[in-house]
Amino acid sequence: MSVDEIWKSAMEQLKEMVTLPAYELLIKRIVPVSLDEESFIIKIPGTLSMEYLKDYKETIQEVVQSITGMKVELSAMQDDEAHEPTIPEPLPSRPEPAAQEAPVVNTLKRGAPFLNPKYTFENFVVGSNNLLAYNASRTVAEAPGKAYNPLFIYGGVGLGKTHLMQAIGHYLAATKPNLVIEYITSDMFLHEFMRCIRENRLHDFRTHYSRLDVLFIDDVQFLEGKDRTQYEFFQIFNDFYEKKRQMVITCDRLPKDIPTIEDRLISRLNWGLVCDIQSPDFETRLSILNKRLENNNSFVNEEVLQYIAETIKEDIRSLEGALNKIIAYSKLMNVDVTMELAEKIINDIANPPRDSITVKDIIDTVAKHYSVDPGDIRGKSRKKEVTLPRSVAMYFSRYITQPQPSLSAIGKEFGNRDHTTVIYSCEKIEKEIKRDASFKKLIKNLEEKIKG
Repeated sequence: MSVDEIWKSAMEQLKEMVTLPAYELLIKRIVPVSLDEESFIIKIPGTLSMEYLKDYKETIQEVVQSITGMKVELSAMQDDEAHEPTIPEPLPSRPEPAAQEAPVVNTLKRGAPFLNPKYTFENFVVGSNNLLAYNASRTVAEAPGKAYNPLFIYGGVGLGKTHLMQAIGHYLAATKPNLVIEYITSDMFLHEFMRCIRENRLHDFRTHYSRLDVLFIDDVQFLEGKDRTQYEFFQIFNDFYEKKRQMVITCDRLPKDIPTIEDRLISRLNWGLVCDIQSPDFETRLSILNKRLENNNSFVNEEVLQYIAETIKEDIRSLEGALNKIIAYSKLMNVDVTMELAEKIINDIANPPRDSITVKDIIDTVAKHYSVDPGDIRGKSRKKEVTLPRSVAMYFSRYITQPQPSLSAIGKEFGNRDHTTVIYSCEKIEKEIKRDASFKKLIKNLEEKIKG
């Protein structure tokens, strides 16, 4: 296979594994340059995509490795001739459509990711794990600004939060075409806000959001620690609420569990309806796989589907990713989808090499040892029974993770804390190891557990 063919196959997998903003601003814009047994060199246009690469480098490497069988290091060059997606200047006020004209386009396409055409209510598989969130989303779609404002949906990665949020957007686009709506991630919100500050266009930023009727903001947890951005979001939130304009917000946890978020903003996020999405049960997972095959006009026998549904339990993204990988391998290698093939691929997914130690692995192991919740270690509790495990987890995250993340990346995993906090915690643990022989033994035992 040529490097272009390998990258085309990798893009198909990555589309199901990363967020829509990451796919639009990074994956779609990557140009493969060369690939050998040690390195995969790519070219990316613009600094924004280079910023995204820091968070998705490991994922890209793993996908390329799964296709080629080679453990490669990703290297990127910036294409200075390419241009960043531009953000047009917002108009001072929303124009009224002429009586004889067609309805205005309802989604502002100004650098924010588009609504995914697959994320509709019709394509959403309803189960006991998501019934409340689904019914609330349908209610909001039928009466925006009147019921459940804001609608706050929380749950783990890949469980369908973004799907439901964008399904509301598609429904409104079809039934209320005069509404001005926007879908944006908190990461993109932050980038736009900082850009407008640098360019002295804060008034334009505020004017733009004052024109919206419906705002969807995804992954609000990434606003933690960003005081000035939180303040701006707080003002936008108040304006939307007072004018009965709808907000739909997703997060990976409850509002009260988001570290370094102002109490007054936490209070606002609880004003409407807060509902969660949990991991799907076996029947729902099987329905999701069948729906995926139906939409793609593909076929996989029931025995293989049941095996996938029984094995991949964590989230929908992993479930669909496993199915996509099996189908892609079958097509690329021109072989039938058999149980043997499914078992081989699922085993590679479910049992990654132990030289890959993630921050999540460390937090889970440390939390289990100290009998605390992993969410508390990531959270903002300052209780002694939590702060010590948190420092221990930061220490291990700095020294034994493979591949080793930056200090800023580690801080992000622990509630978006500053890199100096990570350094302080590591130094504290190092001093305690030198001072206390029993603590040194404890750390050694924990390290052995983490490394398996």
